[in-house]
Amino acid sequence: EEYQKAIPIVVFRAGDKSVDEFGSTECVICMDVFLEKEPLRKLSTCRHIFHPNCIISWFAGEQQRNS
Repeated sequence: EEYQKAIPIVVFRAGDKSVDEFGSTECVICMDVFLEKEPLRKLSTCRHIFHPNCIISWFAGEQQRNS
């Protein structure tokens, strides 16, 4: 719950540099492609974006598997 409060939600829009300045198209944790208007979490320190469940599970030490 602490991570959920600390990591803000952003809405993915391909090419929107205010959301993702790196041009990411997929979550580096699960490797699934981001969908247009999908809610994601953005780390303020490195500014990378992730699926909400992926980054929360990663910080919690849980292993993610791509189904």
